[in-house]
Amino acid sequence: MCRQATAIAFAAVLIGTTPLGATAAASWPATSHLVRPSEEERESPSGAAPIFELTAGAKVGGGGEVWTRPSRRTISYQDQATGGSAVFDIPIFDDTRAGYNYSVGIYAEMRFWRYLGLEVALFMTRHTLFEETDWSYTEMSAGGAREIFRTRTEQHLVFTSFHIPLIVKGILPVANDRVRLSLGIGPEFAIGSYASASFRHKGGYALPLRGDRKDFEDMGARTRNDIYLAVLLGADIKAGYLRVPIDLKFAYNFSQPSDYYDRIEYNRLPGGGAQDGHPNHGIFNARNSMYFQMTVGVAFDFL
Repeated sequence: MCRQATAIAFAAVLIGTTPLGATAAASWPATSHLVRPSEEERESPSGAAPIFELTAGAKVGGGGEVWTRPSRRTISYQDQATGGSAVFDIPIFDDTRAGYNYSVGIYAEMRFWRYLGLEVALFMTRHTLFEETDWSYTEMSAGGAREIFRTRTEQHLVFTSFHIPLIVKGILPVANDRVRLSLGIGPEFAIGSYASASFRHKGGYALPLRGDRKDFEDMGARTRNDIYLAVLLGADIKAGYLRVPIDLKFAYNFSQPSDYYDRIEYNRLPGGGAQDGHPNHGIFNARNSMYFQMTVGVAFDFL
C-alpha cells in the first residue's frame, strides 16, 4: 500500500514537470489577471454594434393645431336685385386659426447597426379647432336705407383620426446607451374616423343674422384622409428595465387645399348656377394645416 502511494506521488511530480504539464498550467491564468468585460462588450461579445435591435411601447401626449389663412375668400358676382356688381364672403374660418390636440398610441422602433432607425406607430388623435367671429355687415332695409348689423358667433371643428407615421431616424446613443438622441423625418398617414362642427351665437350677442345672411343656420363636417410630412426630435432614456421616450413632433398637412371653398363647402353660393343664393349650411372638410405635439411614453428593449 505504501509503495502504491509513493508511485502515485512520483507520477504527479513527473506530470507537473513535463512540457505538456507546463502548457496546461500556463493556459489557466491566475484570477488576479482576469479582465471584466465592459457593458457594451457583454451586449455584443465581438465589440461590434448589433445589427438589429427592437424597442416597443406606448406613448401619450398633446399639442397645438394650426389652420392657415385660405386663399380666394371672396366671390364677385352680379347682384340681380340691383343689377350692380357685388362681393360675397362669409367670416367663418376665413383667416389663421388655432386649436389643440391629444393622442394615445403604440409604437415600435427598429434600429439597424445602432445608429439608423425606423419608427412605426399607430396613434388615435383628437383634433379641435375653434374661433369666435364678430359679424359686422351692411344690409339694405325695406325703405332703401343702409343698416349696419353686428353679432358674434363661435364655431368649433372637432375630428378624430388614426395616424400612422413612418419615421426614418438618425440615432445617437450616449452614456453607454442609457440615452438615445434621435432626429427623424417621414410620411404620416391619417385616416379620418369622426368629425363634427358647431355654429352658435355667443353669450350676450345672441342676435339673429339679418338680410342675405339671415338663413344661415349651422355647420357640419365630414371625415377626410390626409398625408403629412412629420419631423421628430426625440430622447429615449433608460429607467431600470424600461425606456422612457420623450418626443417633439411637427407635421405639415399636404392634403389641406389653399382655396377657402375647397376647405368649406356651402350648399349654395351667389354668382349664378343651379345653387344660386346665399348659403344656410356649410360643411367642413375636417382637416388642419399643420400640428405640433409633445409625447411621453414607456417602452421595453425586446432585442
